[in-house]
Amino acid sequence: MLRILSLLMFLTLTTQAAQPTNYAGIGIGAGSGYEEWAYNEQYNYFLGSTYDNLYDYSFDATLTDFKVGFNYDYFRLELSFAKIEITGTESNTTHDKSVSGIDFDYVLPFMRENQNFFPFIAVGLGQYSGGGLGSGFAVNLNFGLFYEVTEKVEMEFAYKLKSILWGTKTTSDGDALDITEQISYGYVGLKFEL
Repeated sequence: MLRILSLLMFLTLTTQAAQPTNYAGIGIGAGSGYEEWAYNEQYNYFLGSTYDNLYDYSFDATLTDFKVGFNYDYFRLELSFAKIEITGTESNTTHDKSVSGIDFDYVLPFMRENQNFFPFIAVGLGQYSGGGLGSGFAVNLNFGLFYEVTEKVEMEFAYKLKSILWGTKTTSDGDALDITEQISYGYVGLKFEL
């Protein structure tokens, strides 16, 4: 994924001659997701066999972000600073936590010919921390519409998917846990050209 994203950015940057316009924006999103814990426990020391026991719970999520970006003729590069509030209940236990991080997205608008509304697709990578899970690696996939309110103000309406891979954590019992969070949410944002 990282190689594909790097190649897309390199090809687009090398074909771009115009100076980009800069913008800043804010946004809010709400949706749901689930957290998976894959237990990798050894049950036969002589044969070295292992088994995976999958455990997960669902949660609601809200996201707020601040972003800065560079708008080229045919693509955009965005750096977002996000905070995600997660609330979930599993077996009468409430799981409330907050994670924050940075996302770098490659945004590809299309069908822009003299239209105020135009669709886009975006892919990106991120780094997140918090929630008692340490540091995690995020993969983003976004679909949506941009609406040009004025020449310098734009709204964004999107459906966003985010996977945060927290890696392998070790419990106090010595068990290895592979933890991931899958989040999908609707998003509304406002951007201002600088």
